[in-house]
Amino acid sequence: MQRIRSHEALDAEKQRHEYLLLKISASWCNPCQIYTPIIESVSA
Repeated sequence: MQRIRSHEALDAEKQRHEYLLLKISASWCNPCQIYTPIIESVSA
């Protein structure tokens, strides 16, 4: 999994890959924390 911190980095990834899986989360969000391991396993 790679952190994308700018629009330019996102645009570069969109050029390199046909599909992207984006994970947007917050440390205080319980559902985000529950789904993090699932999303990380899919991204591998």
